[in-house]
Amino acid sequence: MTAEPTFTSGRTGDKVRGDLWLGFTPDSTSPVAIDFESRLAGMYGEQTLDLLGALLAEAEVKTC
Repeated sequence: MTAEPTFTSGRTGDKVRGDLWLGFTPDSTSPVAIDFESRLAGMYGEQTLDLLGALLAEAEVKTC
């Protein structure tokens, strides 16, 4: 992401046990772009990206 997200969910920091933080900035002119980082990306990264893509497709999100 190049700009600070407009909407966020989740917590960040070294002591946070959760592995999910989401930032979203609406943009009706750009295709969907996912900037994904995870401590478990080596084990679950591809599956997580597939799931996110499927959720966006189901919701018919084509730009953001």
